Amino acid sequence: MVENVSTNSSNVTRDYEYTDDQIMEFVWEHITLKYYHWIFISLFFLVFVVGSAGNFLVCFSVWRSKSLRNATNYFLVNLAVSDFLVIVLCLPATIMLDALHSWFLGLAMCKVFIYMQRQRVASGKRPDITSEVKKDGLMQD
Repeated sequence: MVENVSTNSSNVTRDYEYTDDQIMEFVWEHITLKYYHWIFISLFFLVFVVGSAGNFLVCFSVWRSKSLRNATNYFLVNLAVSDFLVIVLCLPATIMLDALHSWFLGLAMCKVFIYMQRQRVASGKRPDITSEVKKDGLMQD
C-alpha cells in the first residue's frame, strides 16, 4: 500500500494505491463462503422447497375441489400466492445478502426486495375483516 499525503492549506487528501491482485484477494476473501454459510443456505433451500410445495398444494386443492371454493379458502389462496411470491422474490436475495453481506442484484431488485418484505410484514399485521364482513351479512361461506 502506498500512501501519498499532500496537504493544502485547509484539506488533506490521501490516495491509496492497491494492485489488482490485492483488490481481487480482498474481494475473494469477502465473498468466499464459510462452512456455516453452507448450513444456512441448506436451511433456506429447505424452506424454499417446503414453502413452494405447500403453497402450491393449497392453491391446487382449492382449484380442484369445488367443495373448497368458499370465501375463507379464497383468502387462504391469496395468502398462499403472496407467500409464494415472497419465497420466490425475497428468499434468494436474503440468502445472498446474509451469506455474502453484499448486494449484487441492482437498484431495481433492491427496491422490489424491500417493498415485498415490508408488504409481507404489513399483511401479517392487518386485522381479520372476514368475521366483520360475515357479521354484516355481506359474505357467506
